[in-house]
Amino acid sequence: MNPFRASTVLLFALALMAGCGDDDKKPTAPAANPNRVWVESQTVSPGDTAHVQIKIRNAEAVWAIQVTLQFTGTGCTVDSVCFGDVLPAQIADATWRDYDPEPLRVNMISTTLLPLNPGEEWLFATIDVCIAPDAEAQEIVIDDYSYIAESDGDMILHHVTFLTIEGLQPKEIYPEFVSGKITVAVP
Repeated sequence: MNPFRASTVLLFALALMAGCGDDDKKPTAPAANPNRVWVESQTVSPGDTAHVQIKIRNAEAVWAIQVTLQFTGTGCTVDSVCFGDVLPAQIADATWRDYDPEPLRVNMISTTLLPLNPGEEWLFATIDVCIAPDAEAQEIVIDDYSYIAESDGDMILHHVTFLTIEGLQPKEIYPEFVSGKITVAVP
């Protein structure tokens, strides 16, 4: 047997034995992320407007939220975005921008006057998505995406993020993201 292969087999066997020693140590599942962003799914017909709700649950006091979405499908455009249907008094600033027509991408950013209370679930935004009258039957998947953009000479990574304050320092939190879809049903 090749000496290199023999030593590799020996190292592998030792690693296996090291992991089999204590039966009381059971593998544990990773902790679920208590911060979450999800997209509500719905079914529409060609020519309709889908009112896509983006919902959020935060486990920590949140001061700002960024949600970046990509719509994978054809024949859809964003007409408008309405922020803060549930907590309009807390929204200090909210902006949105659609970037590409195919695939359609939307970036939404919102900051608050007061931090959003931990443990609450709320409606972040409703996106009105117009479906073309001649759209084919399809599922338009709405998922998160990340991109890098330049800002004042710095390269900034944009993605689904919550911003909180820890001590006096800002801290980014990456929530779990659950995609949604618009089902275009042709009668």
